Amino acid sequence: MTKSLPGRKGLWGHIKDGLHDLFYTGSRGARITAGTQERNNQNLIEYYDKRDNIQQQMEMAKMQLQVVTQQRSLEVQVEQGNLNRKVQMIEGQLNRQLQSDLAELNRLFQAELAVFNQNFQAREGMLNRELQAELARLNREFQAQEAKLNRENALQLEIFRGKLQVFLQEQQKEFQLQLKEIDATLAKELKKLDLQNNLTVVRQQRRLNNWPLTLDDEQIKEMMTSDKLMILFVPPILKFDSAGTGSNSTPNNFPEIEEGLKKQVRAFIEKYQQKGRDVDYLTGVWKTKALSAEGAMKTILNTLKPMVIINTIVERSYYHLEYGYATDLLDIPYIGSLPKEESLSWIELLYDATKERLLKWQEQRNLEAEETGTTNDFDQDWGLEVVKKFLADLEFIKREQRLLERGQNPAELPNRNYTILDSDKEKFCRFLSIQICILIGKFADEYFILDVAPKKRKPPLLPQLLPDLLKDVPAEYQIEIVEAVIAFSKSLYQQLEKTESAWIPEMLLSLAHSLTFLDNKSYATEQVEESVRCWLLMRGIDSLEQITNLEIMKFVITPEANKYLEYLSQCLDLLPQEDLPYAQTLYQTWKRLKIRGLLPVDQEGYTLFNR
Repeated sequence: MTKSLPGRKGLWGHIKDGLHDLFYTGSRGARITAGTQERNNQNLIEYYDKRDNIQQQMEMAKMQLQVVTQQRSLEVQVEQGNLNRKVQMIEGQLNRQLQSDLAELNRLFQAELAVFNQNFQAREGMLNRELQAELARLNREFQAQEAKLNRENALQLEIFRGKLQVFLQEQQKEFQLQLKEIDATLAKELKKLDLQNNLTVVRQQRRLNNWPLTLDDEQIKEMMTSDKLMILFVPPILKFDSAGTGSNSTPNNFPEIEEGLKKQVRAFIEKYQQKGRDVDYLTGVWKTKALSAEGAMKTILNTLKPMVIINTIVERSYYHLEYGYATDLLDIPYIGSLPKEESLSWIELLYDATKERLLKWQEQRNLEAEETGTTNDFDQDWGLEVVKKFLADLEFIKREQRLLERGQNPAELPNRNYTILDSDKEKFCRFLSIQICILIGKFADEYFILDVAPKKRKPPLLPQLLPDLLKDVPAEYQIEIVEAVIAFSKSLYQQLEKTESAWIPEMLLSLAHSLTFLDNKSYATEQVEESVRCWLLMRGIDSLEQITNLEIMKFVITPEANKYLEYLSQCLDLLPQEDLPYAQTLYQTWKRLKIRGLLPVDQEGYTLFNR
């Protein structure tokens, strides 16, 4: 190894230069140092030579070591290759053995896993089924509990709503009655105030000879202070007319039926009195027909209230009924006529009764001829003169029929002198009395429904009296009359509806009870069902299912409802059981509640929350 590279000082050269500069700078010590340095340099050169030799030897040793190491490495590599091959062979054997063992273990594991999975799935399925069953049970219990709570809540809501509606309904009914009572009391007080003035008017009319009645001041005063409905009937002819227009005046051939009319009208009015209607019948108080026009009727009706006037007006061969009605609650009297336009011919009505009798007589005579071959005995019984007249009258009927077929008026035939019998006059009287009685019944029902205080109110009576009143009327005409009366009765309650809507069920049931006396029960049935449904709707009940629910109905049927239900029971006893689903269901529910003792009783009266 060289000391340093050519032209370079090397590491130690710099040290040398530094030492030279440090120690040899013109002093003795520096010179001594320089000598010493020279010796040292010589020693250093030797040292470096030795060092270089040693390094060379070391380099050679390294080279030899490398050769040996390489040779040994090759041998190790060969040996390692052999060992690796052996290891790989052993490792292969071990791997194959391991793979075989692993395969067997895996097969056993898979089999065990399959068994475990089967057991797990079976257990899981059983647990799932148990869980589903438990969930289903819990769900059913929850739904049942929820449904029960819903039913209980709905029931409580229905009960509260029903009780509230019942309470409000009762309060509304009482309030409406109080208003009606106030109206009736006010009308009565006003009537008292008008009494003296009306007496003054009557006296003035008498003085002017315009007062048509024979009543004195005391009678008039008694009538003015009375609440009775006065019915004044004026017959067709006044026999002792103060104005000289009595029975000897025209028309002097009008049949004398006044007494018969009075009796039949009185018999009809007595039925109203027997049924608790406060009415009075006046006849024979009209002193003259000369003052029977509309003006005289208004004078009477403005003074005497409540009153119905029916006057039979006869003019030549025609007649009509003039009527008037006035009460304290009516602002002005109601005046009209029947028929409203053209008058009826009383002669033709008599002839109609005669023709009906003649045709029936002819049927009997023809039947006698068929049975015996002769009419001798039949004619002998009647008398030949009578038979001759009857046969002549039958010829008149044939002539009239031919004229009708040609479009001509049979009344224009000359010498139509039918033989009028007393029975014909009685039939005409009956016809006229039916008209008058229907008029009286119409106004009497109106008075006792609309024009009296609520506590004195009465249901319509005319429908109940119709079967007996119309017994002589052909069936086809009866139907029209009955339906007209029913429509009028309904209209009266419709008037009340405007101010007493809370009483509609009772009103309809009252009307139904009046209609139960008719042969056709469907009229009453319809009103009963309408009444019951209205009664239920006012209490929040609108289905048959609710009516059968005793838990709801025991709150709906209050003690105050018993009166309505008892009246309903009376109506049901008079009607067939079919076509009454709501009425029958309500009635049966009421009976069950009474039997079980579930109806509420409050000694101090009905309250909203009593049980």
